[in-house]
Amino acid sequence: MLACTLPGAQAAVYKCEKDGVTTFSQTPCGQDAQTTDYTTVGQQRESKPTVVVKKDPDEVDVYIQQRQLKRKIQQLTKKKEDKIAERNKEMNAIRDKQMTVKNNEVAGANYLQSLAQEMAAVVQAYDTEIKSLDGEILQLQQQLDKTQP
Repeated sequence: MLACTLPGAQAAVYKCEKDGVTTFSQTPCGQDAQTTDYTTVGQQRESKPTVVVKKDPDEVDVYIQQRQLKRKIQQLTKKKEDKIAERNKEMNAIRDKQMTVKNNEVAGANYLQSLAQEMAAVVQAYDTEIKSLDGEILQLQQQLDKTQP
C-alpha cells in the first residue's frame, strides 16, 4: 500500500480563530472553521512528492527473519574464517618444528612421525569444526532462500 502526495494536488486548508488567535489546519479546527484558498506568494518552489509506505505486518516479520538469518550467516562465516586462520597458524608452527628437525638431522624419525601425527590431528579437529559450520551456514541459507520471493 503506497500513499503519495504529488505536486499540485489540492488539499483543504481551514482557518480558525480561537481566543483572538488565527490558526490554519488541514482538519476543521472548530465550528467556525472556514475553508481558505491557500496559495504561495512569490516564486513557487518545486516540491518533492511525499511517499509513505505502509508495510503489512507479515512483510515486516519476514524482513526481520531475513535480517536475523543474514546476521547469523555472517557470524558463522566469520567464525569459520577464524577457525581456518587458527588451523593454518597451528599447521605453520608444526611445519616450523619439522624444518628445525630436518635442518639438524640429529633428531630421530620418531619425532618427525609424531609431528606428522600432530598435524593430522590438528587438520581433523579443525576440518570437523569447519564442516559443522558449513552445514549450519547452508541450513540458514536454505531458510533464507525460502523467505525470499
